[in-house]
Amino acid sequence: MKLPYHECSSFEKCSCNVCPLDPLASEKKELPGEDKCRAEKPSRQRIAMKYPGLLPHQGLTEKQWHNKERWEALSPKERALRLQRLENARKLRKSGILEPKPKEIRLKLN
Repeated sequence: MKLPYHECSSFEKCSCNVCPLDPLASEKKELPGEDKCRAEKPSRQRIAMKYPGLLPHQGLTEKQWHNKERWEALSPKERALRLQRLENARKLRKSGILEPKPKEIRLKLN
């Protein structure tokens, strides 16, 4: 049986131990310093759709899955409010009033 992670374009060169396309990913723990999944979220989700019921997190990482659950638990009113706040922040950044949030820089030690 072909497993979902075999369809990933990064499969041959990937060294991620906790692959979102692995049906047993939720049983595995990520260790510090391990590589993260390189596949883009839409690619993983497209592959996961071919395997309904096999992937408990539908091709999402653990963090993405929990964020999705939190979002879905919000009321429609709260979702609309948060989307409006996000849109307002985008407008402020575009106008130059609000500085963009600096990205976190991670150093890799060999």
